[in-house]
Amino acid sequence: MSKILIVDDDLEISGLLLKLLSRKNYEVFIASSGADAIQIFNSNQIDLIVTDIVMPEIGGLEVIRIVRGINESLPIIAMSGGALINSGTYLTMAKQLGAKYAFQKPFDLNEFSLAVQSLIG
Repeated sequence: MSKILIVDDDLEISGLLLKLLSRKNYEVFIASSGADAIQIFNSNQIDLIVTDIVMPEIGGLEVIRIVRGINESLPIIAMSGGALINSGTYLTMAKQLGAKYAFQKPFDLNEFSLAVQSLIG
């Protein structure tokens, strides 16, 4: 069973993705901060990370950078609803750091599911 780490400080979003991915028989871990995400990542064999970009303290771009320093090939999906600068800029930066897909919130759950499936089956 593939293991997915969802990183988002919005519990509504992470709960929605948890339900969606659990129904598709993925084992899902939830982190509400970048710091929690790094701890979970270091303690488990994660197959995919789905990270929000704008979070307090350690944001998603930093999570991607740290993970890339440990595992260059781990698939990552970035998502953002925006904040201080255009969320499209954040998502472009996430892709430059190595995210395979970047979704603007709110996003289509079917497209998201297809992205997950294309990355880890």
